[in-house]
Amino acid sequence: MLGIFSKTPNFDFVGKRRIAGGLSLVLVIVSIGLLVIRG
Repeated sequence: MLGIFSKTPNFDFVGKRRIAGGLSLVLVIVSIGLLVIRG
């Protein structure tokens, strides 16, 4: 499956969007966790 996806031209763009989305999600979860711990 990865071989097929790597051959598509927009795989890089989709992959970067997924990575950015995952990082932003982690940041949101961490910030909420810190607020809960401090509160």
